[in-house]
Amino acid sequence: MRIETEPLLSIRNLRTIFDLDEGSVKAVDGVSFDVFPKRVLGIVGESGCGKSVTIKSILRLIEPPGKIVEGEICFHLENQIEGRSKRLDLAQLDSKGKQMRSIRGNEIALIPQEPMAAFSTVHTIGNQLIESVQLHQ
Repeated sequence: MRIETEPLLSIRNLRTIFDLDEGSVKAVDGVSFDVFPKRVLGIVGESGCGKSVTIKSILRLIEPPGKIVEGEICFHLENQIEGRSKRLDLAQLDSKGKQMRSIRGNEIALIPQEPMAAFSTVHTIGNQLIESVQLHQ
């Protein structure tokens, strides 16, 4: 079982770029941080500084021409049945693979701030949360 002082998620030297016709854009350049159990982590910064790209990189939701070119995204996945913890480098997983899809939304989720990409205004919050849980069970 994981000790409470170990991070659930460790990001080390994460670099995400977008290769464009005009050249490469460094959207995330060497980001490192830890997320601990029973703690809150806030990522703040100016518009366009890479907050959303950082989170989308963690969830492996970066679409071409974007790509993670360096870094580790270490996630400590607990096996409830065996009572053991397994360390996975999400940066090495297939972004469309079964293991990453089972983590995304089930273990790690993103609720974007943009009004058009967040919750639906025609459905209750409860129904939307229940739908997400049902999709992953």
